Amino acid sequence: MDDHQESHQQSRVDNRGAAYANSGPIYNAPVTHQSVANDNSVNYEVEKEDTGLKETLSKFVIGILGERRTRIGALVSGLLGAVSLVLGIQTPGETTAGISSSDLVVASFLFFGLAAVLFISFRFRDETRCPNCKMHYTMKEVQEGQVREVRTSTGVRQTILRTYRCTNCAHQTTRKTLARSA
Repeated sequence: MDDHQESHQQSRVDNRGAAYANSGPIYNAPVTHQSVANDNSVNYEVEKEDTGLKETLSKFVIGILGERRTRIGALVSGLLGAVSLVLGIQTPGETTAGISSSDLVVASFLFFGLAAVLFISFRFRDETRCPNCKMHYTMKEVQEGQVREVRTSTGVRQTILRTYRCTNCAHQTTRKTLARSA
């Protein structure tokens, strides 16, 4: 054995009898607490989300229907959209109960659109609820989002960190969003 290989063998720790809580036995494990000096990530900032339209739409829809009816309406509209799409595709050129297949397909898209509006409305209300004081529409973004992109063998993975503060109690929280692109 040459000197380089010999010194490399001596630098390893013999942990054959050791077992750690989450890893099982470790054999000749090299030091793992070294920091990575260079990775393939890119960091940058993005502007705050413009949520004015979502907030206005959500307050309007939930103000008229209420939270429970909005959730039920989103579910029913989605189901009606799926049923009318299936009926419209299965019977091309024919009429079902006096409705043509093309009208059923158009109706399905209208139902899907309604379901999307209702879903966005109650989802936005839930996302802007303060976990501390439980008030709705109070969590506002306070600074630009921090984005980290990492290139992997399967594409680009984005991690977006956004910081929100409650306008009622000043509670602050950070949310992490993961996204992949090809």
